[in-house]
Amino acid sequence: MSGGLGSALSAINANIGRVNENVVRLAGQVEAVGSEVAAVDGRVQDVDTRLVSLVQEFQEFVRRDILQKELQLAETRVVKVRQELIDRFSHHDDVRRVAVGILQAADVSLVRQSIVNDCTEELMLRSPRYWLAPCLIALASWLNDNRDLAGRALQEAIRRNDERTSLFFALVARRAGRNVGCERWLERYFAMQDPTALERDIVVVLDAFACGLLGSDSTGQCSRRIQEWITELSSRAGFVEQQQAQWVNAMRAKAPVLGQDEYVNLKKYSPTWPQLQFAMQGARLHERLKDHFRGILEGELPVAQTLAFKVDEILDNLVANFDEEELPLRRDERLLNLIIECQGDRAAAQVKMDAERSLDERVDFTQLLTNAAMNPETADASKATQRLAVALTKDWIKSAYDDLTASIRSGTPTEMQIAIDNWSGRTREGENEAELVQSMRDEIDRSHAAALARVKLGAGHYAALAVLGVIAVVALVSQNWAFAILALAGGVGYYLYTDNSLKGQRQSIALHHSQLRESMPKILRAVLAEVVDWRREWASMDAVSAELRQLLDEISAAQFVRSSYSSARMVH
Repeated sequence: MSGGLGSALSAINANIGRVNENVVRLAGQVEAVGSEVAAVDGRVQDVDTRLVSLVQEFQEFVRRDILQKELQLAETRVVKVRQELIDRFSHHDDVRRVAVGILQAADVSLVRQSIVNDCTEELMLRSPRYWLAPCLIALASWLNDNRDLAGRALQEAIRRNDERTSLFFALVARRAGRNVGCERWLERYFAMQDPTALERDIVVVLDAFACGLLGSDSTGQCSRRIQEWITELSSRAGFVEQQQAQWVNAMRAKAPVLGQDEYVNLKKYSPTWPQLQFAMQGARLHERLKDHFRGILEGELPVAQTLAFKVDEILDNLVANFDEEELPLRRDERLLNLIIECQGDRAAAQVKMDAERSLDERVDFTQLLTNAAMNPETADASKATQRLAVALTKDWIKSAYDDLTASIRSGTPTEMQIAIDNWSGRTREGENEAELVQSMRDEIDRSHAAALARVKLGAGHYAALAVLGVIAVVALVSQNWAFAILALAGGVGYYLYTDNSLKGQRQSIALHHSQLRESMPKILRAVLAEVVDWRREWASMDAVSAELRQLLDEISAAQFVRSSYSSARMVH
């Protein structure tokens, strides 16, 4: 009986030894896991902060990479588009260069008529669909007094493009001093026009009208047509709203883009930045529009020495005004140039392209005036035409500008949000710095206290201590003093080791929040300084709107139309 009891106790002791070993091993593993969990928990805030910063940096990197690739692609493609224009339409340029050359050669009688005939006939063969080639045949035949050939060539030119042929010969007749012929050709040209769908070459008529090149009868005819078109379009339902939207879009397309190095702290730490960026671009638009309109309205226009010289300039503009066949490639070229101008921002370039509408095949008369006033380069409008367009549309411009100004002001945030790390606040003009700094410090203290509260003995620790306690009790009951002492020592050692580890984590948390107390107020003050600068610049730019409004109030259409080709002005 005693031998069996001894064997049982030996087996129990052996099992207790193995359990003790397993418990010690388990305690070590629990300790390791507990330390790792505590360390991870202590670094959560750092990881979150760095992750947010990394996401922002990555998004900015992706955005810049896309812009850079779009810019490089546009620079490459624009070269290809221009080469395709040369390959497909270079013969058009040859015809255009000869047109005015024939007239100037006839003025001084320096080129034999046979040479002129051969040249125009060769260009006719090389340009089977181009309207200007038969016009040159007709012009050369007219100069040579060959009525039959001139008539046949004129019929072919009219068949190819009646509008431009009529306008071309109206200018040629005016250059030759044949005012009756000029008036008849213009009458034919105007009869074909629909004010809701005009071709781009109407800008040539406006240029000649503004410069007083058409003679008194033709100028009166032009003036009547312009007033009729404006009256007809104004009577249409929704015209006023359409004009305001049209001019607002055209003016918004002039908005400057903020530089990458401007307001860097607001951009990084203010969730309100998209609205602030849009509002600042709108405010700077006032200055750009003022400079644009002042450039149109101020200064003397260059005056050519002779009527023939000025008509030749307008003829050059007419014949150089590319045709419908070229328009798709010209549109591609313009969009690519705008992408390059916008530093790779395709969306911004497309907005500007849509606002310009200067490369549409046909537009209504008021859109054409908008194009001439706002985008003279792509509309082929001279400064005289720009002035006339602005004068004719002054009331629409003022109304649209008032709407634009109101929109810019209403879209300007009254408060700016600031978010740094886990803290956020609001300010109007940076006046509440002390309040925000205190709020930030309170948030850091709260975060510090919350982080410390998480650094304590957890369920895993208590489970390990409980197991060691059970082993110690079992060993005491079985009077196995060695195992009891070992279990108790293991529990005390485990507790002291864990407590020391937690103290290290608390010190790390304290150091982290001490650094936050040092760095975050500095960042906040830098953001608030930019808030002050932003408000000051916005107010300064917004004040320019009154100067532009006064500039527009002082102009009239009569002020910018010459009564004849001289420096005199027409008085209506």
